[in-house]
Amino acid sequence: MRAYVQQVVVTDDEPAADRAARVLDTVRGFPDPELVVLPELWLHGGFNYDGWGDGIDLDHPVLADLAAVAAEKRCVLHAGSVVLRDRAGRPTNTALVYGPDGRLAARYDKIHLFGFDEGEAVTFAPGTETVVVPTADAVLGMSICFDLRFPELFRRLLDQYADVITVPAAWPDARAEHWRVLLRARAIESQAWVCAASTAGTHSGLTMSGYSAIVSPAGEVVAEAGPDEEATLVVDLDLELQRRLRAEFPVLEWRRLDRPAH
Repeated sequence: MRAYVQQVVVTDDEPAADRAARVLDTVRGFPDPELVVLPELWLHGGFNYDGWGDGIDLDHPVLADLAAVAAEKRCVLHAGSVVLRDRAGRPTNTALVYGPDGRLAARYDKIHLFGFDEGEAVTFAPGTETVVVPTADAVLGMSICFDLRFPELFRRLLDQYADVITVPAAWPDARAEHWRVLLRARAIESQAWVCAASTAGTHSGLTMSGYSAIVSPAGEVVAEAGPDEEATLVVDLDLELQRRLRAEFPVLEWRRLDRPAH
């Protein structure tokens, strides 16, 4: 499964429309993609609280263009996350996946919202359901950024048969090493491929971490971007490696504790 992970530089001085055009041109140029993963809130700016506004709709031109690229390339295109609204009209940080037919295959509303008593945590409504996406080659498990700190979410994705975990993010540079360690930890404990797309650059007074990565089920960082660059990672995900690892070292079958009730 040929996976492309795109790291996007987000700055205050580049209009969102220009950034969208640049990213779309990049994705259109990918040869033979089977999976494409974009970062969290790359269109809006992950910490651009004032710029989130009322969010966008599913028929937004950028999303329509991404859906068209998925259909043109016959690939699974993870659009990263955007600001949408839930059925109650509350804003959500929502990851979208388009299938090879160009149709929306899945949406995941971020469960763990960052900020504690400000920013995302008080602006967005949290999601309540984990989401997996069956594809022709693998089952994708969806997560977003701060979710990475909550291993129980990833156990739930495994219980839903996830083979490849996607992590779009806008991870701050101040905790870049946490990001790098946690990606490997989630891959190792899940025995799953992890495709993680973060943003780089500085906006709203915060510098993003970069370090987008593709990590193998054994915890090897197969590809990694630098901290401050626009970068494309491409790796042919060896799904047989994962199946062999799970068969030879079936640690997931040795679980004894369920998640405690509260």
